Amino acid sequence: MVHALGHINGLRVVCGYSDFVGIPLRAAGADVFATCWSQSLRQFRQKSFIKRKSGGQRARERYSSGPLFNSIMLSDLQSVFEVGRLDDVLSNVPLDDMFSNSPQPLDSGWTTPLSQQHHWQTLQSLDARLSGNVRRDLRDTVKSLRDADGLYRLLEAAGVQFERNAGRDHLMEWVRGIAEFQRMAGFAAS
Repeated sequence: MVHALGHINGLRVVCGYSDFVGIPLRAAGADVFATCWSQSLRQFRQKSFIKRKSGGQRARERYSSGPLFNSIMLSDLQSVFEVGRLDDVLSNVPLDDMFSNSPQPLDSGWTTPLSQQHHWQTLQSLDARLSGNVRRDLRDTVKSLRDADGLYRLLEAAGVQFERNAGRDHLMEWVRGIAEFQRMAGFAAS
């Protein structure tokens, strides 16, 4: 739909509540994508808009890793640090300096507002890699997703156990989705 509306018919396509999946959507022809400020609202889920009893615990801090194509818990980042692979998962955006200037991730002073700004910096950095050429962008996105899956596997083999919802399950689903889109659009699969 994004490709047909945007690339083929020349309409401006804006994908809201898309978060990291906004990158494959942009690669397919969307003009822009959006995400929200809080973790629970970054992606569209109907339950996010159903009134519930107030209360509960405060959200745990997250780190958005461009190389992993995911937001991981700060405790996961600490585990990555402990196996000596921190530089492999850092997004190389300005707020990563918080971790360069700290003895370890858990001592960095990471806060929810910093996490939110960092998330936007990471998504902008990934978005900036896209060229506007659908075939090339899809090929490059698939490569990035496969690289992320490989990095997850490497980290898991080194002993990092990612929290639930911070793992790699989505990556190969996205690769399969892109391959199916490429087939349907008549592009050669990557």
